[in-house]
Amino acid sequence: MGIRIACLSMLSVMAIQAQQPAVPRVIYFNGAVRDAAGNPRTGTVGIAFSLYENQEGGPALWSEI
Repeated sequence: MGIRIACLSMLSVMAIQAQQPAVPRVIYFNGAVRDAAGNPRTGTVGIAFSLYENQEGGPALWSEI
């Protein structure tokens, strides 16, 4: 009886984990970098990307410069 409960518990955990979406290893981004006047930037431009849990505010979960 105890082994059956342990197996069912393990299968339940595995099913829950299988339903959670995987975090992608690569996020593709394309676009144009423009200055304040809307003109395309040229040359080397530094860009910072950050991911947040909430749509607005809060600490960054990930950041890359």
